[in-house]
Amino acid sequence: MSGAGADGVSVAGFRMPSDRPISDNEVAWIAFLRLVSRESDPAPTLTLVQAMRLVFEHEGREI
Repeated sequence: MSGAGADGVSVAGFRMPSDRPISDNEVAWIAFLRLVSRESDPAPTLTLVQAMRLVFEHEGREI
C-alpha cells in the first residue's frame, strides 16, 4: 500500500528519499554500487534487492 504524507511517499513501509541534498555517505554508497556493478547500472530486481537486504541483515555478524 502506498500513500503520500508530509515526509514523502511510503511504499510497504519504505519511505522514499526526501528532497534534501545528498550526504557524503550517500555519495560514497553510489560510488561503491558503481564499482561493484562494473558501471553497468543494473535495475533493482527482486533478486538484487533481496541480496542487498541479506547483506544488511547480517551487518556486524558473521555470515
